[in-house]
Amino acid sequence: MEKYPGTTSRNPVPSGTFPRGLHQLHRQIYCDRHSDPRCQRRPQRPLHRAGTITTSNDSSIVLARGTQTENVYWRSTGDVTLGASSTARGTFLANTGASVESRAKLIGRLYSCAGSLTVTRATISSPS
Repeated sequence: MEKYPGTTSRNPVPSGTFPRGLHQLHRQIYCDRHSDPRCQRRPQRPLHRAGTITTSNDSSIVLARGTQTENVYWRSTGDVTLGASSTARGTFLANTGASVESRAKLIGRLYSCAGSLTVTRATISSPS
């Protein structure tokens, strides 16, 4: 984690605004650029890096204060799973497999290096 400094939490975190780091998402998380103009000009290093990234059902990722979807990256050394009826934003990079569950909405991109991509009655749209 030294390469990607920030807050690290192995336990589920409550709704709120969090700095760069690793968090488990169970309801809502806000990605906030804190008025950093670099976030508008160029992509940042991966915002989140974890062995597995899973959003629970009905959770959402909210971008605040000018944070742009195309500048938010989620990197997993394992699987990425976006839960049913969740809303996710950003580019998700899975080392193994990735899945988007029923009624989930992804605004961004989803890549898998070595596994399959599974989309089950979900909506995926390109960032504006």
